[in-house]
Amino acid sequence: MSTKLKSLLQQLLLSPRKFPVEFVLGLAFFIIAVWNTETHVWNENTAEYESAVNGDILWFFVPLMALTLWLHRVNRWAYYVSFFIFLPLMMLDLKPFLWTYGFTFTYVLAAILLIIGNRRLDNRSFAAHALHVATQIFFGLIISGLLYMAVLAICASFFYIFGIDEPQYFYEHIAQFVFLVLASQICCTLVRQNEDVVEEPFKILRIILNFILSPAVIIYTVILYTYFIKIVFVWDLPKGGVAWMVMGFITVALIGRVAQSILSHRYYDWFYNRFSFIAIPPLIMYWIGSIYRIRLYSFTESRFYLMVAGVLMTLFVLMLFHKRTRRYQLMALIFGVAIILFTYIPGISAKSIGLSCQKQRLTELISELKLTDAKTGKLNDDIDTWSIKQDSMMCERYKDVSSVIKYVRDGIGDKEFEAKYGKWSHSEYSFSYAKAKDRDYSDYDSYSRRNPVELGEYTIMLPSKAYQCNYNDTTVIVTLNKDTVLEYPIQKIVSQDRSLLRHPEPLLTYRNDSLMLILEGICIRDSVITDVRYYGLQLFRKQK
Repeated sequence: MSTKLKSLLQQLLLSPRKFPVEFVLGLAFFIIAVWNTETHVWNENTAEYESAVNGDILWFFVPLMALTLWLHRVNRWAYYVSFFIFLPLMMLDLKPFLWTYGFTFTYVLAAILLIIGNRRLDNRSFAAHALHVATQIFFGLIISGLLYMAVLAICASFFYIFGIDEPQYFYEHIAQFVFLVLASQICCTLVRQNEDVVEEPFKILRIILNFILSPAVIIYTVILYTYFIKIVFVWDLPKGGVAWMVMGFITVALIGRVAQSILSHRYYDWFYNRFSFIAIPPLIMYWIGSIYRIRLYSFTESRFYLMVAGVLMTLFVLMLFHKRTRRYQLMALIFGVAIILFTYIPGISAKSIGLSCQKQRLTELISELKLTDAKTGKLNDDIDTWSIKQDSMMCERYKDVSSVIKYVRDGIGDKEFEAKYGKWSHSEYSFSYAKAKDRDYSDYDSYSRRNPVELGEYTIMLPSKAYQCNYNDTTVIVTLNKDTVLEYPIQKIVSQDRSLLRHPEPLLTYRNDSLMLILEGICIRDSVITDVRYYGLQLFRKQK
């Protein structure tokens, strides 16, 4: 054991020479991280932290390091050039990309690069290589974490004993150095150590694969089969979440199938050798549910990825039928190519296709519901929400169009959306069916002022804080020093003219002989004004 540890320590000390580009890349990202930490300030206008350097590039450290490590054994010149990839990326606005499916799949692609190897591997060699890479990176991160905690303990003790104040961001810089420079070198060293050796995994991993993973897959198979039998007998469509469940099931089952190649005691060959047939009922449920919802709601980015995943799962299950096509490395390569095609290439990316389909669907819904304003040719935001909420079918249609509007607006931005389609202030929650039995008590319709108010003779604005406003479910009462100065019987006015519930703007203004009350908004539930105070108010007095 001591000999192995000594050998590992020697290799770690030599790692900057063995992995020079990885080492320099780690140092470059460490400098960027320190620079970003030292210069970041809060911008009140944008409500975001800003710094002198594009700190968002730090999120791409792992994928870039994975690419560099993979190129290390593929092509020497490409390996050296890979260091400079982060420079043009720093010139881009990366923040919008960080919250997309594409960013997640960038990490998935990095994982594929690490496990796929740099030469053709048979199934046993590929399984051994994939397990080796995964376990060594895991151990490398564990070692890095322990090293970080040890350094923290030493530094904190030193500062405490000698009464020295820690420099600002000192511990953040330690973390940045450990995980950007040292951790990358440790992981690279461990991954390259005995990388091409084909051997059975260690005992703990064998226990996990044989007695946790595979039994869990079999139990899940029973659950899915039971559900399949149920929907056949009741002749119903699978639930929406079943597609994601099947995708997880097929993925984990394929991992279990790959792991069987490297195990000496293969207790579950009876299951995995027949998995191509076992997977048929779950895949049928997957495709029925997915196709139904895609036909009903068209593609979004997530639904397109779901369809691509379905095609890949079906292809991989079919590849398991024949020994010639049962090549796990090829499956991983196809998966990686699919990610590149449908994530990074404009026009055929999942995001582009999803946005294009939803734009087309939005045009159809606007035409169907006649939401276009005759004067502007754009969306008519002033709709009769009260009448809509009396009809459950109309509620669903307006919820649908509000959901599509939100998707398109998020995809193209507020300015472009308003320029092309106009304004839409409603959300799905604005169209809850008024007579639903399970309607939540907190479910109400809110209306805010949209138009300016003509003051007329009421030209003196009074200090609102000096007045108290109360609402007793029928009347708005405004008092000054406990003396009532205005009473607004809003509920009585509504009961006399129900049309005000459809167009509530006049309800927001009330006048008496001396004062004018202007409400910023009201809450309506089932034809009843429930609150007027939440939005605030303004008081005006006549000129004496």
